[in-house]
Amino acid sequence: MKSGCYSHRQDGAALIVVLILMVMAAMLAVTGLQGGVTNEKLAGNYRADALAQMAAESVASLKAVSLNGTNPTKALDVCVNLVRSFDDQEVSDWEESSRGRNVKVFFKKCSKDGKGEKAGYAIIGRVYSGPSSEGKAVAEHGVFIVNEGGPSSSPYDGLVGCDGVSLSGGPMIDSYDSRLGSYGETVSKDAGSFYNGKRSNVTVKTIKAGAGLELKGHSPIYGDLNIAGDLIMKGQTPLYGNAVVGGNAEINGKIGGMDGSGKSVGGDLSVMGNVTVGNAGVVQGKVSANGDMSSSGKVEGDIEIGGNADFSSSSVTNGGVIAEGNVNIGSTGSPPQSVRAGGSISYPSWWQYNDTFSQLASSSYHQGSNVNVGKVSGSQGEGQCDALSVLGENGSGPGKFFSETLSGNSTVTAPGWFDSHGCEHCYSSNSKGINLTGGKGNKDASDTVIGEAGKSLVMEVGGDLSTGGKLRKIRVKGDVVLVVNGDFDIGNNTQLVVDKDASLEVLVTGKTTLSGGSNLLTSNALVRKGQDGKLKPALSIFSAYRSSGKNDAGVEVSGANDSYVNIYAPGANVEVTGSGSIYGAVRGKEVNMSGSGDIHYDEALLDIDSGGKSIKWWEG
Repeated sequence: MKSGCYSHRQDGAALIVVLILMVMAAMLAVTGLQGGVTNEKLAGNYRADALAQMAAESVASLKAVSLNGTNPTKALDVCVNLVRSFDDQEVSDWEESSRGRNVKVFFKKCSKDGKGEKAGYAIIGRVYSGPSSEGKAVAEHGVFIVNEGGPSSSPYDGLVGCDGVSLSGGPMIDSYDSRLGSYGETVSKDAGSFYNGKRSNVTVKTIKAGAGLELKGHSPIYGDLNIAGDLIMKGQTPLYGNAVVGGNAEINGKIGGMDGSGKSVGGDLSVMGNVTVGNAGVVQGKVSANGDMSSSGKVEGDIEIGGNADFSSSSVTNGGVIAEGNVNIGSTGSPPQSVRAGGSISYPSWWQYNDTFSQLASSSYHQGSNVNVGKVSGSQGEGQCDALSVLGENGSGPGKFFSETLSGNSTVTAPGWFDSHGCEHCYSSNSKGINLTGGKGNKDASDTVIGEAGKSLVMEVGGDLSTGGKLRKIRVKGDVVLVVNGDFDIGNNTQLVVDKDASLEVLVTGKTTLSGGSNLLTSNALVRKGQDGKLKPALSIFSAYRSSGKNDAGVEVSGANDSYVNIYAPGANVEVTGSGSIYGAVRGKEVNMSGSGDIHYDEALLDIDSGGKSIKWWEG
């Protein structure tokens, strides 16, 4: 008799299904992993490309300021060919500028005749897979910059003190872009947003040989420095950018460190003389010097020195050191990561009992090496502060800029123009010049208009021009050139407003005073098209005044003025005091800023063709 319990045969269908599902899951996982790896590689490549581009263009911005006005007929082709034919084996005559441990920039002069004429530079930025002395290149970006002739110094530079710059108190130097909106606005662009201010596209510059810069107090600079003479940094002044120094550099305050930690967020420090980094000094980027270096502070990047280098016991050096002379390392816990010296290397005797430092010295320190450090090149005085010839020759009177303006245009006198436009009550005359009064008797001219929309006007004042009485606003229409053969004084709480599609150029032979509660305003962006179709600042002041000494201010901005203006005064000292801020650009013989008055450079001025440089790039 058969039992009622049956043994059922298993056919394995469930097992097969499970195995298929597991294989599919594994394939999905592998595919996802491959996609992630691919995306990671793409992101890494994009980052490397961006670093190479930023490195090359940062050096291009520094080299642009040192180009002299030449006529490089074929220099552009020479620069392009140098960039495109760049070869690892033929870089001995290229200069180098490291931007980090794995980023390096190579640059070389290019000229049409090969005689060293500074017609331009070919520049290559490279990112390496490891430290630039060991890794292989993974990204490259080329830039070539040439002069197209014309003035060597643009009238629309950021902050230029031909004979020197002094910042004390708490003024701030930064940039913004009026093409995107007003200063301080939050701008939405490319699916993102940013603050239109504290941008770093401004250069503080001196020109005359030996003209230096002293920074004391707390005067943050969001941009670069290009100093012909010495740089002295004191207090807590931060620099958010690179510094090129034609003399010596003494860094006793902090370069960067606005986050409260004291850590620098600045760039490179390139010095043609000697460099000293004090106890409070922090350099975020690379330090290069043709002379000697002494450090008791902190350097995050690599160091290249043409002379001797000395690191005290309080120094912190996170990069490597290359020096043509001797290197002395004190009893610090943060010595250089590597040293290559043409002379000797000395370090504390107790290192022999410390495995870490002993190994560092034996494997990464090399003395008596064949060291040839690339020389720092920078401005030691261009000799050309007045590219526009605002100043007359032989030290007297106004120059060609004034005479050509008056001779090349039909001019009218200020009284003649006002009278012909039914505004006899707008002004009063005296032996010194005219005063815009804002009206006489019951005739109101508190809002006085100069010029006509869509027309050009050259108006000449045979003496001083001042404001007073009932005047509250001067409104400019059309393109107006105002030639003042005396002093120009806007005060008494007067606003100078330049209408949309209008512009005003004030040519002054005497002193310029922007005082009291006066404001120089434009109704839209500072840069606009004139009646001739060319871009120009809405408001420019060109001063032919010559200061007789340090205390003789030819252009003075005081009180609580907010002035949207381009100031060009190569022979006059420019004083910015109180809380008055300038939105535009400033050039003076000496520029002295105190109090809390700021300079906000308008990047839109870069659009104006001054006949100077042309920066182009090639990616490869």
